[in-house]
This record gives sequence, C-alpha cells and structure tokens, in this order.
Amino acid sequence: MSHTASQTTDFSNDPSPQKALAQKTGLTLVMLCAGVFMVQLDTTIANMALPAIRADFLAPITGLQWVIDVYVLAFASFLLSAGALGDMIGRKRIFIAGLIGFTFASILCALSPSIEALLMGRMLQGIFASALIPISLAIISTMFAEPRQRARAIGLWAGLGGLALATGPVVGGLLVGLLGWRSIFRLNAPIGFVAAFVLMRLLPQAPTRSTHHLDIRGQLLFVIGVAAMTFALIEGNGAGWTSPPILGTLIMAFAALAAFVVREAHTDQPMLPLAMLRNPVLAVACLVNFAIFFALFTLLFTMTLYLQGIGRLSAFETGLRFLTLTLPIMVASYVASGLAARIGAKVPIVLGASAAMAGLIVLACIPLEAGVATYGWALALIGIGASFAGAPASVAILASVAPERAGTASGIWNTFRQIGAVFGVAVAGMLIGDVATGSTDPAPFVSGMRRALELAAAANGLAALVALTVMPAGRPRRLPAGEVALRG
Repeated sequence: MSHTASQTTDFSNDPSPQKALAQKTGLTLVMLCAGVFMVQLDTTIANMALPAIRADFLAPITGLQWVIDVYVLAFASFLLSAGALGDMIGRKRIFIAGLIGFTFASILCALSPSIEALLMGRMLQGIFASALIPISLAIISTMFAEPRQRARAIGLWAGLGGLALATGPVVGGLLVGLLGWRSIFRLNAPIGFVAAFVLMRLLPQAPTRSTHHLDIRGQLLFVIGVAAMTFALIEGNGAGWTSPPILGTLIMAFAALAAFVVREAHTDQPMLPLAMLRNPVLAVACLVNFAIFFALFTLLFTMTLYLQGIGRLSAFETGLRFLTLTLPIMVASYVASGLAARIGAKVPIVLGASAAMAGLIVLACIPLEAGVATYGWALALIGIGASFAGAPASVAILASVAPERAGTASGIWNTFRQIGAVFGVAVAGMLIGDVATGSTDPAPFVSGMRRALELAAAANGLAALVALTVMPAGRPRRLPAGEVALRG
C-alpha cells in the first residue's frame, strides 16, 4: 500500500504534458530571441570600439567607417534571400546555420590580425545575421497560432532587440575599457553556441515548400542592386555624388533593381512575389519601418557626433544618454504588440509614427547644450513612438500572410528597415557636412543636424498619414489560403 501511495505521490509531482510543452516552447522562444539579441547588439556595440581598433591597427578613417558599414551592407543585401531560403528549404536549417556562422564570424573578428581580416569577419557577420532576423520572426509566427499569444511572443522578440540596442553602447564602453575591443566580439561565442545547441534539440523542422526552387538570377540581381545602392549612399558624400565611381555605381544599382523587378514579374517561381506588395498591410508596414529606422539612425548618427565631438562626452557617457531613447523602445515594444492584438495595428501605428514625428520636431528645436534633462524626454517620446509604430506592424504583417510566406514577408519588411537605416546615415552625413572631418565651429553641425531631424520627422509624418488612409482597421487575422493568394 505504501508502495502504491509512493507511486501516486511521485506521479502527482511530475509536470503535466501541457506544462512540459509550455516550458519547451518558452525555452525555444528565448533561444530564438538570443540570436536576434546578438545581431542587434553588434549593430551598436561596435561603434564604441572604433578608437581602440584604430590605435591597434593604425587604421585610416575609411577603414573604421567600413567596420560599421560592411556589416550593414551585407545585412541589407541578403535579408530577402534569407527569408526566401527559409521558406523553401527549412527555417530550422537556415536559422541554425546562420547562428553558427555568425558565432564563428564573431570569433574571426576577435582574432583578426589586421583591419582587412576584421572587415572580412564583419562582412560574414552581416551575411549570417541576415538569416537570423527574418527567420526567427517567421518561426515565432508559426509557433504561436493564437493572435494574442503570437503578439506577446513578437513583443518579447522586439523587446529583447530593444534591450540589445539599449545596452549595446553601455556594454561596449565597459568592455572596451576593461578587456579591450576584441572582447565585444568574444561575447557572442557563448551566446551563439548555447543557443545553437538548444535549438538543434528543441526546434521542430517545419514543412517546406519542397517543389519550389531558389530564384538564383533574381537573388543575384537583388544583391547586386542593393549592394551597389548601399555602397553609393555610404561613399557618395566622401567621393562626391557626381564623381564617376558613384554615378557608375548608382547606374548599376538602378539597372540591377529594374532587371530584378522585370525578372520577378515574369518568372514562375520568384524570390519576391510582386503580388505580396499589393497587400496593403505589408506595403504600409514596409513604409513605416523605413521611416522609423531612417529616423533612429539619423538620430543615433548625429547625436553621437554631437555628444562626443561638441559635448566632449566619453563613449560610455554617450551610451548612458541614449538610454532615454532605447529603454522606452524595449519596454513599449511589448505593450504595443499586445495592444495591436486587442484593437488592431492601425491605431498604434498611426499614434506611434505621430509621436516619433513630434519628438523629432521638438529635438530639432530645443537647445541641446542644456543637457539630458532638456532633451531626454524628447528622446523618450521618439523611442515610445518607434515601438508603437514598429512592433504592431510586425504583428499585422504576420497575420496577413500565409504561414509558408512568413519568411519572405519578414525578409521584405526587414530589408526596408535596413535601407531606411542606410538612407538615414547617408542623408545625415550629407547635411552635417565637414563637421565629422574636424571642423571646430559647432554652428554648421547643429544646423545640419536640425535639418536631418526635421527630414526624419517629415518621413514619419508621411508614414502616419499613409497608415491612416490605407491600413485596414480591426484586429489582425491570418487570411484564408484563397484570400492570401489574392492579397499576397
């Protein structure tokens, strides 16, 4: 009898199958988000290491620029290809390959004996990072079928990305000061290897579109077009926008992108189904995310130069100032995703883009020399607005396309984000002129920075207006298969 009682007691202490499944799903979600965390962290953390890298390698200024730019260039060029590959041959395979590749590329960066080797590592980081963002979002979309659960999961995904953005400058400043610049890349090794090991065991292999083939020509044309356009935008201000190399690169970019559109319109199995862009939800979300990232990278670029060059703050002190922007992004992303699940994405997107516009206008008008107490609340308003516009857009996208198209849709959306970031930095650099090259008069810089912020505000105002007039109202829902085929 005692033996039977003991057996009963032991059984009652065992976790239920439902609880075990929930724990497994939760751990899988955390590991997926860990990959996104690394990618977002490396977007901001490397900026803090540039002076130390220059001292170590005696690198020229252009070499330091490419430490940042080559990552964004590779990231933007391969985002769409990664999303399509995940849809075709398996999201688990592509995500884990990207995770392991990103980790080894980070180790290569940490061990680099020269600036050239470091740039190669950064390029590989960008290529592999392009798989982690869209594929993780697509996997989360299929893991959580119920709209509110999916919205909460996406909120966590966006929130951890915001946490990486928030902590990147601060963590980078601390690590560089204590352990040297190589430590910022070593940090990725334990995160990447642990996440890959766990996901290989827990992540199920979803069905793939096995009858489809990769559009090699379309992929090549897209990569050439985006890479050439990004190169021209990055180098145009220094080389001259009318110089033969920049003009030639721009011509090549437009020709490749035009050929890409023609190719996708006439092939039976396109990498980018053009019908997807007729989906108003996806179209508006792409515009909104372009505007948000245009604004954020304009702000980060100009404010970093202002605080360190004119305000004479250290990298660590600059990172602390940006917490007033990035912490609200982290917190508000989760709130905004839940709100979108209850009332729909349209209202949060319109309010968010409008709030970001208002914060940018205020920041362009107030005296920044008064300190963070003066401009900090404007940064917080921009951060909250960016979250309320960006996170609900991702919820709406994944609710408006079929599960097998989620990877492609998130790849399109994230590509627009990166292009917005590239435009933001390029336009801001063009407007502030020669300040970054050593001008001692702050007036031209401040004037150029204000114009850049005003342009970013206008972009967000346009996004809010388009969302108000085009975005469907109501709670997000996944379209039936037939309707998806019509709307993308």
